[in-house]
Amino acid sequence: MITLYKKRDSQFGDEVRKKLNDLVISYKEKELPIDSPAGVFIMESGKKIEGRRGIDEWLIRLEKELSWQRSLSGDGCYIDPETGETC
Repeated sequence: MITLYKKRDSQFGDEVRKKLNDLVISYKEKELPIDSPAGVFIMESGKKIEGRRGIDEWLIRLEKELSWQRSLSGDGCYIDPETGETC
């Protein structure tokens, strides 16, 4: 399970939330207290991903993995745009 930890007013946290929503995946979001020394971080399967660079790299890998998985699970049937026939 993916959990996004962010402060309410975190611009970067909002960007990460938007990206996760764009990827259409399930995740939890937890708000960090204003006085928390932590900025934005993600917990995934007990692993902590933090820092702008670390999170950006993780998001890129996640997007690639999801794209690959979704390409394998797609429906093999299609409509031929020229004839209208289906497979």
